[in-house]
Amino acid sequence: MNTNEEMLTDISAELDKEFGAPGTPERAKFDEEAYAFYTNCVLSDNARPGDEG
Repeated sequence: MNTNEEMLTDISAELDKEFGAPGTPERAKFDEEAYAFYTNCVLSDNARPGDEG
């Protein structure tokens, strides 16, 4: 294995470890909160004063 391969991280495995497997209540709660955070960021970026498009 070369250095670049050793630096890669399996994000799915990390999410499973931290927030539970997909389909579990813990993972569903995380997914809901993450989507709410993302949506808020998108809406905030698009609602800047003086930016009439």
